[in-house]
Amino acid sequence: RSNLLQAVSQHFKHLSLAMTEQGYAVDDPFLRGMLGEASLEATADFFYGASHGEPLAGRFGDLLQKHQAELREIGNASDEKSSKALFRKWALMHDVRIFHTEGGRCGIGLIPLKARCHDLAGTSHWSNKEPNYETREPAVCAGCHCYAIDRETSPFWTARHRENRDIYADAEALGLAGEYRVPLRRA
Repeated sequence: RSNLLQAVSQHFKHLSLAMTEQGYAVDDPFLRGMLGEASLEATADFFYGASHGEPLAGRFGDLLQKHQAELREIGNASDEKSSKALFRKWALMHDVRIFHTEGGRCGIGLIPLKARCHDLAGTSHWSNKEPNYETREPAVCAGCHCYAIDRETSPFWTARHRENRDIYADAEALGLAGEYRVPLRRA
């Protein structure tokens, strides 16, 4: 899914994948169907990885690691393909999707009342199945109970840390460190 979204996003020069997904894809039933299928496959892949001990960071990652045995029961099959098919079936049956961003994975469908993006927007509700795209950003997601960082998304955070550390170091060298508290906090 993320590869398809990225290709469409780059083609239309959108600033973010959320813009592509919410602004363009929802208007085209064929593309919406393709994205839905790709989302389901990516969700199954994510839960398969989590059930097999893929390292996860963040509050949602911690939650999944605590329940790794239960995840293994859901995807209990003799091979990877069959296990992913079980996760796909489970996600479809419970209408659970993992929302993939450049920096992490959002599992809002499992714990919607814990979503910081909806809390900030004043739109918290038990029936929320998607993040609030208007308030979702890395700083909001990073501390959210619905957010996990996996191996695939960790380069985003490494680059973000380096960039903000370097900005702050440059400001410090110029004697302007006090004016650059945001990059310091981000680093």
